[in-house]
Amino acid sequence: MSVLKSPLLLLGIAIILLAGGALFAPYFIDWGNYRSDFEKYGRQMTGRETRVLGDISVKLFPWPRMKIRDIQIANPPGSRVKELFRADEIDVRLRLAPLLSGRLEVEGIEINRPVIGLERMASGRGSWFLQPQKGAIKLFGAEDVAVSGISITNGTIVLADGQRGGEAQLDGFNAFITARSLNGPWKMRGEAVVNDQGVGLKLNTGKWRAGEPLKFGLQLSPLDSAGLTYSFDGQSSTDQRHEISGKLKIVPTASKKGKSDAQADFRPVVFRAEVKANFDEIKFEKIEVAPKNAVDVQTFLTG
Repeated sequence: MSVLKSPLLLLGIAIILLAGGALFAPYFIDWGNYRSDFEKYGRQMTGRETRVLGDISVKLFPWPRMKIRDIQIANPPGSRVKELFRADEIDVRLRLAPLLSGRLEVEGIEINRPVIGLERMASGRGSWFLQPQKGAIKLFGAEDVAVSGISITNGTIVLADGQRGGEAQLDGFNAFITARSLNGPWKMRGEAVVNDQGVGLKLNTGKWRAGEPLKFGLQLSPLDSAGLTYSFDGQSSTDQRHEISGKLKIVPTASKKGKSDAQADFRPVVFRAEVKANFDEIKFEKIEVAPKNAVDVQTFLTG
């Protein structure tokens, strides 16, 4: 899979390149007259129906900036979740000086109230696998684009399984994302609400290389209450196998007030295992369960 098949990344690239090309336009333009051109370019970038229902505005000075309101990118026909991505507003700010040396530096992208719909379809294919037209991205190489910060505010992530009929939703998704280049490494820090519980999210990726698995680390932890912190370090296949492998660690976590889980009437333990997983099964190997206190080693389980 090409790095350009990441849905959010492709959307970001489309916006970045459109804003970069706007440097050669007049100071103010009624970009609403070019709505069909934006939508056409969105289809070329994603292979999906793209609509811009709101205003489009571009300012070139003192800093290049573009705003797009009410943008929608469809999921494939037959999906349970109709849209791959939609957002109330996207605001892109560029740094001018690097453009003069052939490098595109994004000072910031603000995405307000996005809804991201990721689905394993009945065919088994992921809705996030995009098919951009050949040559749709020409102006900048992936190593020539740096992203100082992407801010996501009050987003929603919908995870759906078209084969089994299951669905889960993350609300109140707020995140800040950075990248040295479009090939990575990428870093994300954020939070969301799952089943009325606040969850902290951390994601780090390695650098994407064609034909190689993508290395990543993911951590999920309770925000305000005691619970369990899940940490995973491993890699993901970049094809339709949807396979991940790596090491999982589960650690009990006290609340910010220092209180432990009221249901935990036993000594805290740490769970470690090697994991191989896909959409249909999870396999645990080299399981270790040990006390959280390293000094307290009288109880220890492996399997």
